[in-house]
Amino acid sequence: MLPGQSFGPRGHDDTAGRAPEALSVELIVAGDGDIADVNARNLGCGGPTNILSFPGGGPSLGTLFLSADTMEREAVLYGQDVEEHAQRLLAHGMGHIIGFDHSEEMDEFCSYLEEAARSV
Repeated sequence: MLPGQSFGPRGHDDTAGRAPEALSVELIVAGDGDIADVNARNLGCGGPTNILSFPGGGPSLGTLFLSADTMEREAVLYGQDVEEHAQRLLAHGMGHIIGFDHSEEMDEFCSYLEEAARSV
């Protein structure tokens, strides 16, 4: 959810009164081979992808699997700094973790996260 919104796509989740900063996200950075295995096993898709998101529960919002290999290839392909592309992928993954599908709403959420990451 964006600041000022009373709830987001997963606003119904029970966080047991935990503040947002008390919630966690696990990040696993791996190579294409490992990401391809996770992709096939969990989603039935062949080959690697840049980032996979799996929602969690309780104090864990979920898990992100980031392929360092794909991220670096895409950064070169798109002419982006690797750090900038990593921020974009992590924001995208977080959007999925909290329940957004590809949409204008998700794009707004991702833009917000990317801007917040740049200001830290």
